[in-house]
Amino acid sequence: MTINEETQRKLSQDLPSGAVKSREQGGSKVDYIDGHFAMTRANEVFGHDGWSYSTRSVDEVYRGTKPGRDGENVVIVYEAIVCVSALGCTREDVGIGQCDSSLRNLGQAIEKGRKEAVTDAVKRALRSFGASFGLALYDKTKADVGASFAAQEAFDALDNAHDAAALDKARGVVKSLWESLSDAERETAAEKRDKAAKRIEKAQRSANTTAPATTAQEPPQRPANPMEGRGIEDQRRRPQNAAQTSRDDQGTETPPPAMEPPAWRVALDTLFADAPHLVAYCNDVEALTLPGDAAPVWRSHRDAIGALSKETKGAAWKAIVARVESLGQKSAAAWLTKGVKTLDAQTDAPAATEVTP
Repeated sequence: MTINEETQRKLSQDLPSGAVKSREQGGSKVDYIDGHFAMTRANEVFGHDGWSYSTRSVDEVYRGTKPGRDGENVVIVYEAIVCVSALGCTREDVGIGQCDSSLRNLGQAIEKGRKEAVTDAVKRALRSFGASFGLALYDKTKADVGASFAAQEAFDALDNAHDAAALDKARGVVKSLWESLSDAERETAAEKRDKAAKRIEKAQRSANTTAPATTAQEPPQRPANPMEGRGIEDQRRRPQNAAQTSRDDQGTETPPPAMEPPAWRVALDTLFADAPHLVAYCNDVEALTLPGDAAPVWRSHRDAIGALSKETKGAAWKAIVARVESLGQKSAAAWLTKGVKTLDAQTDAPAATEVTP
């Protein structure tokens, strides 16, 4: 069975440290993942209809008694053998469950012990599918135990961004996941974002300085008819300035300048870098497609922005004004201010509320 790229990516992910639990066993600390996490992860990776398990057997392997609060407790240990099928292959493993109960509640305890054995076997069978299923816990260095799945997705997007378009897309991924990241993961994402930007900028400079020179060609012979050949193609070949003419005479083509991001994109990235908690505002501004939608966006975030520093408020206003201008609205700042005031009047907003920074 061929594994698609998305499934392969998920199979290669690390086990989030937040999913790891610990317990005392035999006088030492043991790390583990619970059954709920393992089965939820299987649904995420394989799909709800992409995997299954079957129970081969559940056997009682020990029975005894020990002193309990209400007399003697019955202790029973069960062993389950389970087969897990996914991606066209089958994994089989053994799990252990235990019941420890008084005679009064023995029935419920037996049921719990048998289920515990089956769940343990399912977890152990799933671990062979990779680190994120608990296999990472069998490595003493815990090298594959790390960030949350959301953070790993954000990190992968930034690490794999090799041009401006990919970096722009990666930034969108990070913004969409920002609320689910921890403070440490946010710092790592910001560092990776900056490294990716520098890496791409360096690659662009290198490409511009090492662009291969083209051999100068003999100019085409002038046609017999003076008007022949003076169409659009001839105009397109004509040098645009003296510097270009000089370089063409030497047989070297000037590489096209790198495209600069639009002003609104620069403003949003700057705002997000300085105030990452405004991720929802940045996403709403970026999603604007009509100038008329900008005023409601500003009003919906105005209270949160108003509590920030003067510089941050100014940056937030500058970003949305630049976005409105990019959508074709002239005198965007004055136009947007008027739109906000109009909405305030319609909704009876308090007069003391600032319209703009």
